[in-house]
Amino acid sequence: MTTGTADVAFDFDGALRLARDLYDLSIWLEGALADRSGAAEEASLAWRGPLGDQFRLQAAAEDDEARRLAASLHGASIDWA
Repeated sequence: MTTGTADVAFDFDGALRLARDLYDLSIWLEGALADRSGAAEEASLAWRGPLGDQFRLQAAAEDDEARRLAASLHGASIDWA
């Protein structure tokens, strides 16, 4: 069995483009979260009783997931840069 000794070409420019796209997506998601937060707060005032509680819990869970996703995207952008 033989192994190749040639270096594998790495697409540095492509990695930088990917890093930028991931960073831009994380920034967009953080902005969307801010916009959604205001709308969700306004909507939660109109919901009363058990459905209002369910709405607030669901909105909080979704916001938490989106924050973690934005942080992961940001971290991945740093890793690829």
